[in-house]
Amino acid sequence: MSAVDRFGQRANYSNVNATVDVAAPGGAQQFEGDSNGVYSSHASDVGGAPIDQNTYDFLQGTSMAAPHVAGVVALMKSVYPALTPQQFDTLLASGAITTDLEGDGPTQRDDHFGYGLIDASKAVGEARRLATQQTLPPVPQVLPSALDFGSNFDTRNVVVSNIGEGSFTVTGRSSTEPWLSVSPVSVNAQGLGTYAISVNRSGLQAANYDGQVNFVTSVGTRSVAVAMRVTSAPANGDVSTVYLLVIDSQTWQVIAQATSNINAGQYAFNLPPILQGSYYVLAGTDIDNDGFICDAGEACGALFTLTDPSLVRFDVSRTLDPFSVSPDLGTVSGLGASAAAKRRQNDKP
Repeated sequence: MSAVDRFGQRANYSNVNATVDVAAPGGAQQFEGDSNGVYSSHASDVGGAPIDQNTYDFLQGTSMAAPHVAGVVALMKSVYPALTPQQFDTLLASGAITTDLEGDGPTQRDDHFGYGLIDASKAVGEARRLATQQTLPPVPQVLPSALDFGSNFDTRNVVVSNIGEGSFTVTGRSSTEPWLSVSPVSVNAQGLGTYAISVNRSGLQAANYDGQVNFVTSVGTRSVAVAMRVTSAPANGDVSTVYLLVIDSQTWQVIAQATSNINAGQYAFNLPPILQGSYYVLAGTDIDNDGFICDAGEACGALFTLTDPSLVRFDVSRTLDPFSVSPDLGTVSGLGASAAAKRRQNDKP
């Protein structure tokens, strides 16, 4: 959830990360009572005032923005009671119920505004369209939407799919860097399926590299952000014991853990049985033994990237894709600190 002011500018307190889906008015006050906020019911016991002295006041926050989206969904449900979460997500990803604020197109998600500013008029219009039994538009999706190759991995796979209705075709694919390439692995006649994204470090100097792979379709373009590192030191260093955590996406509680030490430059894990569902998977070290992984200077990583952790589906049996862990180099400290704030409950010795 992202919050914007009355001018559509992102509020300075608002979230900026890969989990932002949509933006809504949240206000951006410069002082108490500033009208650049959201006029809301308000109860306060500051100064000993009775809590029953309710009033209205200008407030700000993502707590102001979220009810706007909830209210828009309620309007949609009033027109089309059968609206499902999947249908709403499809409409959101199609750009049909938002206004683009980043300038990258209504179907391109970004870390500042998600798919854009929620638009009540458009949303109710789409609900009316569904109520007349019209189909949802086709919506391309590429997962994962970001890849971090670290300093060890050369090839990772992504899947292009249609999360809407109708059909589209993949008409082209490209990369923004000469060291970055994409090729089909297993795709159908429409170009949907698995693609391999590869990096070539030959001749590159030691540094961090960023690039982008674009999938052009008949209904829009989807992009995959790529990060890669070239090191002058041996790539398979030992960062000591690594803890792998499986984390509930709603409560951020650790529901399973495994530990491993290095073997031929890799860490292998065997997790205990886990209830079927979708979870985040993070790994890191705890050099200072404070019960937290991913502190400053400690190794940290996540599926599929630390800056864009993605939900991983666990079924009866699941083999996880490999991913990198590396010391905090200043580029991942934000999420690293967030991960460290979640206590591992009696799991780590």
